[in-house]
Amino acid sequence: MAVVGDPTKIDLAVNAKIQAFLGKLPSEPYPFPIDDAARHRGEAVYQTNCAGCHLSPAGKPRNELVFDVGTDPLRSQAMGTLAASLLSKVLMSICPQTQPECAFGPEGPVVDPSTHRGYVATPLPGAWAIAPYLHNGSVPTLRQLLVPSLRTTSPFLRGRTSYNQADGGWEWEPQKEAAMRAKGDVALALHDLGQAGFSPVGHGSDSNPRLVDGQGKSVRVVWSNSAEDKRVVDDLIAYLLSL
Repeated sequence: MAVVGDPTKIDLAVNAKIQAFLGKLPSEPYPFPIDDAARHRGEAVYQTNCAGCHLSPAGKPRNELVFDVGTDPLRSQAMGTLAASLLSKVLMSICPQTQPECAFGPEGPVVDPSTHRGYVATPLPGAWAIAPYLHNGSVPTLRQLLVPSLRTTSPFLRGRTSYNQADGGWEWEPQKEAAMRAKGDVALALHDLGQAGFSPVGHGSDSNPRLVDGQGKSVRVVWSNSAEDKRVVDDLIAYLLSL
């Protein structure tokens, strides 16, 4: 919702309808073949380890879906108590409580994050297409997300149109830039992990592969690159690509 210019000119009812419509749109289906047996095994891994955060229970306040999983904190620190209060006042001034679109609940239109900083664990439909991963787009592929020892710490390319089916993500290696441009990829740009807010850490690590999920359970969210763990990761990637 825009809060610049003249906020009284915002049509709240129409805005709410647009948001509701967008939320109901189906995700783009994965365009490549998936091993169905692997997908089935991966679903079991997902339900055990991922669903507790990424499957949001109906009616649960958004602020209860915020998790601190060790990812780069910069964006979560962008709003403090004063900013949340001022933004709430602006929204309340243009949003009469008599309108159903303005029924914000007891937490108000803007939640003060000062006592609970982190990020909302979103549902994962269309996960194949939204690479790179984490809130700051700093992990190129699903495999790197699930196997921290494989994560690149160097700048990588964004804007490629070729897809890495094995790893679940768009091609990203900088050394392939010339070949990519020769094939017509002209919207390439380097994502510099050295910039503030772009750290690729968090969502589990080699030393701490488990987190507490939204149900209070200790779950495993990352694996090693061993042969045994690779089979689990391959299965989980197959399922995530199918969402």
